[in-house]
Amino acid sequence: MLKNKILFISAISIFICSLIACTNLNKQDRFPTLEEECQTAGSISKQCEILNKEDFTLDDKQAALGFLYLFGANTVIVDYDKAYYWFEKSATAKNNEALDGLGMIYFAGLGKDKDFQKAEEYFLEANKYGSKDAKLNLAELYRVKDFGRSPDFEKAESWYLLGAQDNPSRAYEGLSKMYLD
Repeated sequence: MLKNKILFISAISIFICSLIACTNLNKQDRFPTLEEECQTAGSISKQCEILNKEDFTLDDKQAALGFLYLFGANTVIVDYDKAYYWFEKSATAKNNEALDGLGMIYFAGLGKDKDFQKAEEYFLEANKYGSKDAKLNLAELYRVKDFGRSPDFEKAESWYLLGAQDNPSRAYEGLSKMYLD
């Protein structure tokens, strides 16, 4: 009798584990390839336009798809899961725009919980690989009164000043907001 109960419990455990494994499929199984994105959307779609960019590397195309889904377009609906997926794929190649996009997702809480630490890590990594936007995104991150911590105006000012060479109007706007705070 005890042996039958143990076998029954083992069988149920295996069944439950199998169900869990099947429902936690790899993310890559949930989203199509670049080519499939183009085919699904149609030959004159933004997805195909990105796919056919000859001067883009694969990770540039993936990052561009990430931004397409992050912000949407005329016929493309915002999809934060797809944006995250494409940014994550591109970020494995250290694409600075994709890293910056991941930072924005965590900074603004777009499809993921807001997370200061993750946003900061992605922005710093994006800056390391040449992102011009990351400097100002870091400045904003340090300036805001969010994430359950006080602003760090010294860090914010430093990043705004570094970002002024790439985007002076955004940097000076941010500096003026910081000085008002």
